[in-house]
Amino acid sequence: MKPQASNFLPTSADSNFDNKRGGRCCEGRLGYRGPIAPRGGALPRLKLDLTADEILVLPTGMRPVSHVYSDAPAEGITARCYAFEEVFGEKIPRVIQRHDDHHQPAEQIH
Repeated sequence: MKPQASNFLPTSADSNFDNKRGGRCCEGRLGYRGPIAPRGGALPRLKLDLTADEILVLPTGMRPVSHVYSDAPAEGITARCYAFEEVFGEKIPRVIQRHDDHHQPAEQIH
């Protein structure tokens, strides 16, 4: 089954906002239909947090986008991406924080 992306769906009327640095941000979800999508009901969605003034430590790079269907352009498709180390440097502290938050005694959670 060929995956099909839906339109970008803002999570609320207030999905555009200013971040702590004063930069513009947008939050939304992207619905898709793929080979492991549920048979009925709502489509699975990817949550997107878009930030115009993201501070990066490492340079971005161009990476190939996998497109295995017959309408793929001969020159291929590429996208500018974060460095692998940048993604993990950003995500690991949040995973640790989430873990710590879920494993505190109830009286310590504010």
